[in-house]
Order: sequence, then structure tokens, then C-alpha cells
Amino acid sequence: MLFRKLSFYGSPRDSQQAKAVHAKLIEDFLNEVSLIQQLILALDAEIAALGKLRTQSYTLFPGRNSNSNSGEDEASVALGVACLVREIHARLRVAPDIEVPIMQRAQADVQIGALGRQFVAALRTYCVVERDAHVKVRARIERQLRVIKPDATPEQVHDAVESGPGPIFSQALLSSNRYSRSRAAYREVQMRRRELNRIDRSLQDVFTLLQQMNVNTDTASDEEKADLTVRSLLVDDGHEDLDDVIEQKQKRQIAARRK
Repeated sequence: MLFRKLSFYGSPRDSQQAKAVHAKLIEDFLNEVSLIQQLILALDAEIAALGKLRTQSYTLFPGRNSNSNSGEDEASVALGVACLVREIHARLRVAPDIEVPIMQRAQADVQIGALGRQFVAALRTYCVVERDAHVKVRARIERQLRVIKPDATPEQVHDAVESGPGPIFSQALLSSNRYSRSRAAYREVQMRRRELNRIDRSLQDVFTLLQQMNVNTDTASDEEKADLTVRSLLVDDGHEDLDDVIEQKQKRQIAARRK
């Protein structure tokens, strides 16, 4: 410990020095708490911005100059969200190790626990945004595939969403009597599939992060468990939905490798 208990018989100078050390420890801790709070607020704002951009992108068509920067803006915001998530997680992991005076330890742990819960709440919102995007982008891809090949079977559409438009849709494009429209749809399918893959990776990253936080709680002390109850925050319908998304994605990847 960087501080020591004061003796009532210590010198006034020792007492003043100890008080100064205690005050500095508390100040450093509160500064870190304030910084993490600001980062979480920034994360909330970026997630809201990402959700808005994703909603706008569902109605966009490739090749329109008025929307040429939309994809870049969305990718930039998504990257900002990912960076904030990593930084907040890293700071929360070391926050319990920040030195504070013994008398303030319990209060500090409560504050750290509250920050952890705020962070998990932000991650939940992030998952909702990405799950919604996953569903809508996939539906958009399916519609465009049917523009290319109106008589495509559900199985052909499903395979094209998972693995990309293969020879069946390429041939349909070449023989289409609406080549310009079909060509635009084909380009959008390719673009949306890249977007869908990015969304799936984001969901996988968040799911892995939540699992890591859960493991950290399992290995914590009893005192830390009382304040960082991440497990109880993960057991809800939203997390189960996310689990299903990741499981289905992994199954599709395995099936694709076997082909």
C-alpha cells in the first residue's frame, strides 16, 4: 500500500503528509472515474449516431453521388465505437487496482461497479443496433437478389446471402432484359454482403468481450463480485438473442468451409 495508518501519537508533519497522500490518491481515483464516465457518455452518443446512419443506409442505392460519403461516415463511426469499447474495457479492468485510502475502498468499489453496469448497458444497446442492422441488411440483400433473378428459389437466395452471388445469379444478370437495374442490384448485393460481414464481426467482438467480463467476475474476490455482478446483467433475452446470432454465424462458416 502507498499509505499507512496514522498514529494518534505521530508528529503533525507526518499527519499532514499522510493527509496529502490520501487526498492525492482520492483525486487520482476520482479523475479516472470521471474520465471513464465521459468515455461511456461518448460511447452512448456514438452508438446512437451509428444507429441513425444504419437506418439511413437501408434506403440508399449505390452510385448516387448525394450519398457517396454515407458508407465512409458509417464505417468511421463504427470504428469510433470499437475504439471506445476497447478503451473503456481496458480502463475498467485496471480500475479496481487503483490505490485509494482504506476508508474509501468500499465506496470506490461501488463506483467501479456502477461504471461496469453502465458499460454493459451501453454494450446491450450496441447489440440491439447491430442485430437490427443485421436483419434489415440481410432482407435488403434478399430483395436485390430477387431483382437479379425473380424466379430464384429460397435455397438459392439463402446460399447467395451466405456465400455471395455465384454462377446462377451471374448468368441471370447476363441474360436479364433489365440489365442496368440488375447490374445495380448485383453491385448492391456485393456491397451489402461486406456490410453484413462487418456487422457480424462486431457482434462477435461484443459477445467475446461480454464473456471476458463474465470470466473476470468469476475470478474476482467476494468483495469485487458484490460490486461487479456482470453475470446477472448478461442473463436476459437480449443476450440470448445475441448468443443465437453468433451460434448461427459460426455454423454457417463451418458449413461454408466444408463445401
